[in-house]
Order: sequence, then C-alpha cells, then structure tokens
Amino acid sequence: MLSRQVSTLRAMKLARSQELPADPRRSRRKPRGLGVLAGASRLRDPSTGEERYSLDLLDLDASQPALERIPLDVFGHGLAVHPARPREAVLFEKQGRQGRQLDLVERRVVQPIAPLPGHLFYGHGAYSLDGEALFVVETCAESREGVVSIRDARSFAVLGAFPTYGAAPHDCRLIEGGRTLAITNGGGPIGSSSSPCVTFVDVMSHKLVERHEVRGRDRNAGHLAVGRDREFAVVSAPREGLPAATSLGGVSLRARAQPCFPMTAPGVVVSRLVGEALSVTIHARSRTAVATHPDADLVTFWNLDRGALAGSLELPGPRGVAITLDERFYVVSYGDDARLMLIETEGLRPLADHRLALEALAGAHLYVLAL
Repeated sequence: MLSRQVSTLRAMKLARSQELPADPRRSRRKPRGLGVLAGASRLRDPSTGEERYSLDLLDLDASQPALERIPLDVFGHGLAVHPARPREAVLFEKQGRQGRQLDLVERRVVQPIAPLPGHLFYGHGAYSLDGEALFVVETCAESREGVVSIRDARSFAVLGAFPTYGAAPHDCRLIEGGRTLAITNGGGPIGSSSSPCVTFVDVMSHKLVERHEVRGRDRNAGHLAVGRDREFAVVSAPREGLPAATSLGGVSLRARAQPCFPMTAPGVVVSRLVGEALSVTIHARSRTAVATHPDADLVTFWNLDRGALAGSLELPGPRGVAITLDERFYVVSYGDDARLMLIETEGLRPLADHRLALEALAGAHLYVLAL
C-alpha cells in the first residue's frame, strides 16, 4: 500500500507554496508577442518507414519561423514546464511507462522518469507553484484506480501519493494558487459502475473537495480546461467498449457554481462529433471554450455563460489547440501534413496567411511557452 505521507520538510515547503495569496507568475510582466509553440510529434520516415518521435518548437514571433526538434525515443503526450526554471520541462506518454525530463534550451533529454510500481503514466502532470514538487497522474495497471504521485522536482523521487477519486484518470490542472488539483477520471468501460468525472482534490490534505460526473453513459472524461471559480470545459471520447468510428464524443461545460452539462445542441453540429473530442482550452476574456474533433473535421467554440455553441470551423483532422501569449489568437494544428492555423479570439476569423505546412507538432496537444 502506497504511503500517503509526504516527508515533514517537503510538506512544509508545499504548505508555504499553497499559502501564497495568488499565483506569483501573475505579478510578472506579461510577455509580448505570440510565444514559442511546443508539441510532440510522431512521424514516419518516408525512406525507411520507421516511426520517429520528437518535441517540436516553433517561434511564432520570428519573421520566418524555423522549426527546431528535440529527438525522443518515446511518443510524448502531455508537457509541463517548470514555473521557476522555464528551460526545464517534463513529458509523459499516454497510458505507458515512459516519462522524460527535457532541457528546452539545449534541446536534449536530461533523464528518464518511471511510474510507480505496477502503474502507468496517463499522459499529464503539473508542477507546484514553487517548483519544488511535481504531481503526476498515474493509474494502477490492474485495478485502473487513479493516483497522483508527488515527486521531487529535481530527482523525481516519490515523496507520496493521493487518490484521483476515480478510474483511468488522464488530465490535471493545478488551480487556486496551487492549493487544488483538478483531475479528469475517464471511468470504466461501457456498463461499468465507475463513472467518468472531474474531481477537485486538496493537494495538502489529499481530500476530495468536489466531484462532477460527466453525464451520458456513452462518453468518458478526457482533457480539461479550467477557468475561474472551478468552471471548466471537459472533452470526451466514446466509452471503452463502444465502436469509436461510429460513437459520439463531445463537450461538457460547467459555468460558475452550476452543474456540469453535456452540450446537446444544435443537433446538426453535435450529431457530427463522432469519435474523440481531443484538445480543449478556455479564452477567459471572451468566455469561450474551444475544442478539436479530429474525426469530425471540426473545431467547435462554446460560450460558457450561455452554455451554447458560439461557432464552428470546418478543418481536416484538427488536433491541438492553444492560445498565444498575447491572447489574440488560437493556434490549431490540423491535417495529415500537420499544418498550423491562427484564428482570432475576437471574431473567430481564420488567418489564411498563417496556414503553415510544417510536418511537425503532429501530436495531441499544443503548448505556448515564453522561452
């Protein structure tokens, strides 16, 4: 049985970090420009047929953006950047045993990271605000019970663990000045009593603070975007055991202090959302949640206050979505040749001159960094 106790010294450090009145990063001057785009890729070498993996970096502010790659021996999924040392990042594979610490400046792998015994990484993690600890989402390979391992941010030694309060967890977001971890739990297969849900867990006491079931028996809980007052958007794929090619995924929203509801209208759009809804983000100023639907060839935009569709964009195989540092644009990756598009956050107008064919950033997610 894993100990849930963190060493006294570490607990004191974590407690001090959680007592900050606000995220200290907010007091820094807001970076100008679009930022550096980062994302994992898996591409096949046309000459050998061999799959190659990398973390791709692209400076969106450069007059002629030049792609840089960090070669990897594993297909990465989620990326987390150290809050005080932004050249340091960790990357995890989805439902696997491989994690890597990266140096984003020297463009190299620093060291591997292993899961808890008998567990799998499920793709995502988050640093504490002081950068002393790393919280990593993991799943027991046998029982599917979810756990968050607490690790030293330099050595990645395990300091403790706490439950995700669900099965097959995936995404996580550290919120509320670092005091709370928001987690998605995918749930069990179709017919299982283990329901998909979003949980909010106090990182010091390890107690469950809130739990929100994702309604609809046929969909799981995948990726998550969190706004103020624990409002969120969560995207779903069909539950395990259902045919992914013909079953619906979708988007669920929770506005402030309201229940979580799946988006069921308009039918002409929702009926097209077959397969996985993959990536999601929230643009706070316009109160808009954005989701990608690769199998439906759609990007959808949802108004948080009205709980309704604000717009949609036809795009072949959209995957990652992120917001530029100046918050003027959404960046979306799409297509078999891994293109990029910028979309204005106000007005949702696509910029045709930013349709860059890069054959890069072809993974599930995009991240915008201030490197």
